[in-house]
Amino acid sequence: TAQNLNNTTFPGWVTSGASNAGVGTLASATNPFVDTHATVFNLAINTFEQTVTNIPAGVYNVHMKTRVGKPEDNGVAREEIVGKYCFYVIQGTDTIKKDFMITDWGLPATPTVIKDVTIVDGTITMGVFTGMVSGFTPSLFWGDPALWLVGKAPGFEYTGLQQQNAVKANVKEVIYYNIQGMRVPRLVRGLNIVKTIYDNGTVDVQKIMMK
Repeated sequence: TAQNLNNTTFPGWVTSGASNAGVGTLASATNPFVDTHATVFNLAINTFEQTVTNIPAGVYNVHMKTRVGKPEDNGVAREEIVGKYCFYVIQGTDTIKKDFMITDWGLPATPTVIKDVTIVDGTITMGVFTGMVSGFTPSLFWGDPALWLVGKAPGFEYTGLQQQNAVKANVKEVIYYNIQGMRVPRLVRGLNIVKTIYDNGTVDVQKIMMK
């Protein structure tokens, strides 16, 4: 466990304003792709971002897994944290933001997606930031960033590409969690978190309410 978020603990990420943030799993030369796990004690992270270059022109969906605890557990209304804990993408002069997913403590981070980002200059910046909310000391989780090419950028010619029909993946495993984040053998009464793993490596997470 490292004390701070910085370019040593997370190579390639520019960080500032997180001097008291505890860090869980760290990237390394032998394991460069890990989920970032940070706990921030009511402090603001000014910057935790990375600029990716040499990206082929196209339309992309930008993914980041995020989670922030329920503010009502600290007596804070949800509307008070809107815009305070965000995943963002900077493309040109535009900044697109998505709020962190709100879940119970112990549940896994949830995919947060900024859709249809057009890249024509080969560059995109993605990152997270947090604000400060009086009385709320959240545990923040984020990580597993990814770019998915979903379309062609206007004005560009694409060669060597073939249109293929999507192949439906088969379900490999279904894992159930209750509202406390504990694994259960099947759907139970109340809110369930259902994680479906497919044989092509795709993972889908859904919330299902059973009455």
